[in-house]
Amino acid sequence: NFSFPADLTLTLKIVTPDTTFKFNPGTIYGFSECGSIYRYFEGGVELNAQEDFYKIEEANGLILYSSLFVSGDEIFYSTNLTSPIHRLTLENLEEDFGHYPDFISELKKMKRKPESLAARDDEGFRIVDLYTEFVKPIE
Repeated sequence: NFSFPADLTLTLKIVTPDTTFKFNPGTIYGFSECGSIYRYFEGGVELNAQEDFYKIEEANGLILYSSLFVSGDEIFYSTNLTSPIHRLTLENLEEDFGHYPDFISELKKMKRKPESLAARDDEGFRIVDLYTEFVKPIE
C-alpha cells in the first residue's frame, strides 16, 4: 500500500510461511491488483511515453495500455510485453508498421471518423482486430 515511485527507492519484502522474497529498488517490472495487470516502463521523450506502471487493457497481438497517472483516458501500445511503450498515435503506428500499408490505410480511415484509434466495440479495441487482420493473424 504505497504509491509510485516508492518502489524505485524502497526495498520491498514479502514474507510467506516458507520463504521471504526481497525486491531491491527498481527491480519490480509489473504487478497485478484487483484482477488488472500493470507493466512498469521507464519512459523517455523519444518514446513519447512517461515513466509509469501502465495497465494492460488488451494483450491480443498488439498490447494496449492505459495510464491514469500520466494521461487520463489516453491509450498507449507496444508490439510485445517487453518492447517500448508508445502513445497510440497515427505517427507512432506509421513508424512501427509502415511496412503494412493496408493496416495503415485502415487506421487512417478510423482516424477520420468520429471514433479514434482507441475506439472499442463489444469485442474490445477495434485496432486489435485490424492488427490481427493485416499484421499478425492469430495462429
